[in-house]
Amino acid sequence: MLGPGPEHKEILWDFLGKNDMDIMLKNQGDKKAAQTHWSATIKSRRLALTPSYLCAPSNLLTTQKTPKFQYYLMDDEDRKHIAFFQNFLTANEWEERCYSHMGTIGNFVKSVREIMNSDDEEQVEKRYYIRSVPFENEQRVFADEIYELLPLIPCRGLMNTARAAELQDIWKQHGAHVYTTISLAELDLIFEDFKLDKTKVTIVEDPAYTIGENLMFTWGTNLNIHDLKRQPIISVPQAVLFLAQSIVCGVNWKAVKDEKKQVVLDEMRKVMALGKTSYVEYRYMLSVSIGVRQKLADLYLGPKEDVIFQKQHAMGEVDMPEFRRVFKKYQIPGFYENHESLTVYAVRVLLPLAWIQSFWEEEKNVFPELSRFILNEILIYVPDNLKMEYRRNVGLMLGGAFEKRPLNQLKNSDSPTSKNTINVEAEVAEILANFALNAKKNGNSRNAGNGENRESQQSGEKRVCQSCMDIRHLYNSTRNEFVQLGEKIREIGPIEMGMKELAGSIQAFDREIERLRQLESELSTPRKQVPKKKIQEEIERWNCKNDGFVTNISFYDNNSQEFLRGNATLREQYENIMKMNENLEQQILTHERQSSQISSFSATIFELQAKEHDKEIARLEKSIEDLEMRSDEQKSILKKDFQKNGISVEAE
Repeated sequence: MLGPGPEHKEILWDFLGKNDMDIMLKNQGDKKAAQTHWSATIKSRRLALTPSYLCAPSNLLTTQKTPKFQYYLMDDEDRKHIAFFQNFLTANEWEERCYSHMGTIGNFVKSVREIMNSDDEEQVEKRYYIRSVPFENEQRVFADEIYELLPLIPCRGLMNTARAAELQDIWKQHGAHVYTTISLAELDLIFEDFKLDKTKVTIVEDPAYTIGENLMFTWGTNLNIHDLKRQPIISVPQAVLFLAQSIVCGVNWKAVKDEKKQVVLDEMRKVMALGKTSYVEYRYMLSVSIGVRQKLADLYLGPKEDVIFQKQHAMGEVDMPEFRRVFKKYQIPGFYENHESLTVYAVRVLLPLAWIQSFWEEEKNVFPELSRFILNEILIYVPDNLKMEYRRNVGLMLGGAFEKRPLNQLKNSDSPTSKNTINVEAEVAEILANFALNAKKNGNSRNAGNGENRESQQSGEKRVCQSCMDIRHLYNSTRNEFVQLGEKIREIGPIEMGMKELAGSIQAFDREIERLRQLESELSTPRKQVPKKKIQEEIERWNCKNDGFVTNISFYDNNSQEFLRGNATLREQYENIMKMNENLEQQILTHERQSSQISSFSATIFELQAKEHDKEIARLEKSIEDLEMRSDEQKSILKKDFQKNGISVEAE
């Protein structure tokens, strides 16, 4: 147990990112071994990191079934301990006892402590390395590894094993094939809760992830890494991209019945429901893909279409006739190009997205739902300097313009690709499509909860209140997306008219949120039966006849029986925000004129202030001169007056 130390919150994580290290592959040219056989040299430190299992005899790694050697990171000092073990053992003895020494991180720490003849963890200068993986703008760590390390890292107190087991149950609630990740902020809270010593830990962006990114960009392979037991795993968005490439691509969906499309979509949504920050076993995703292809065998006849051109380098070219052949064969609408060829990385992005768009054209929300979920992953195919341009192109596709314009126009378009503008239409369409999708899911879940059995009045009211709360949370999250859109516009330039429109829409959301909050308050307190007329009026407030972005809202009487349903819409908010895009260039010019006027006005104000300042100085100087001109006689008179009034001249 450690004694008192510095405040937990004052200690920052020791973090090593991919830019801090040079990664070297042990088997150059072997793509399969690239992510498992590597070493990482830290540029700023005399330090080299390797996977732990590389210190084990190679024949054990290839033949051993269970238990498998764990995957954790070793530094130079750790490898010295391994060499120390081996000095006292023959080759055969080392093979027999290897797992007990280093097969798991727990075994290894125990062996190190035994070597040092100490059970006191304070004397063990072992550094613990926790792998992290990037997600959007943050780093996340695997909960399984944290659970394994909790009893090993020195702490300032007793280990709460019950609390650790409780956390593990939460992290594994979706099944053994799903791997939860947690943010560094969450990890910080866990370390504080268990009073663990952060100074013994270094967070390392997993070199295998960096290698996987390079392989995915170069050859189009799926970005998988390994879990603690060296099992290949992929992120949930990567898993959805894999399903899109394997069960959506390669089919002509024009004549396919909706029931079969629903089977495919349901499987993809099951995976999406695990959450973007989770990982899943790669072999599990293979079984899902195979299961769908077997269930719908009539759709997957003939050889599988190679939609990512795995045998070609990213910077290679695909002949346009071959590209058009695929579009024509599978009746994928809305894409044409005047160039003779396209780069492979462009095809890897555009072909799957076009196929997803053609998958279920009648259901307008399917394409935004799927493409938004996999957007960050599919952009790994694109060179870093072009990612922003492609992200904007996809934004235009989400706005519905993909089927109307060729790729060369998309590339040259001011709205989606210019670094100085934003395609507000596409951004708003994306936000509202996502709102409608989530609202529909919310309505479906509430309807499913109705059931056939009658509920008590109390439980029914609680359910209605929860439904109202869910809707309010949905409004809150959508409102925040509009706020973020406003921040993007401000980065380009403060467009006064557009910002007013955006602010107006946000205020409209705030009003609805407040109204929903009041409704929650009413529902959470005992109440009299609500007249159906009042409920009908409430429904009419939500109703809109000519809008595709609709969510079902259910109302209940005091017996919790659903008897009326209305439609909620965001059309007014949508139309308000659409106005921002109508005269964008004129607004920018107006802004420039206003900026010029403000600059001129500021200069005038400065000059006037300077003149007033000079006048004030002159006045003060004159006052000082007047005071100095007072005669000794005047001073004497003043003294006498003070003395007559009993005032001490010296005190004054």
